Amino acid sequence: PTGGDGGLLVCPQCAGEYTAIGGGFVPKILPCFHSVCAACARDLQRYKGPGRRCTQCGNDVGYNELADNFVVLDLLDAHQLRTGRDRACSNDCIGDDATATHFCEACSKFLCQLCVSMHS
Repeated sequence: PTGGDGGLLVCPQCAGEYTAIGGGFVPKILPCFHSVCAACARDLQRYKGPGRRCTQCGNDVGYNELADNFVVLDLLDAHQLRTGRDRACSNDCIGDDATATHFCEACSKFLCQLCVSMHS
């Protein structure tokens, strides 16, 4: 997805679309605050020679474990809702109507139609 997000939902190193936590392309944040997908982050971490650098700014990546980029993950969730991509209800609902149709900003949950009617 690149429309309207300035390419923020695509890994700049491999051009793979970022995925939610649990997927192979979860966005990871580098020490320079740029992001790459989990697969590219693993490749950077495995590289033992000099030149472990961010492909965007050239800063050293280091050897520390990289955290998930929750800002990009939130953008991905919003993009999925906006574009109609399936997103599960945060309440772990099951069944045909468990796809999230709303987002509650107060509690940061994605809700299906049934949970929206019961949500306060």
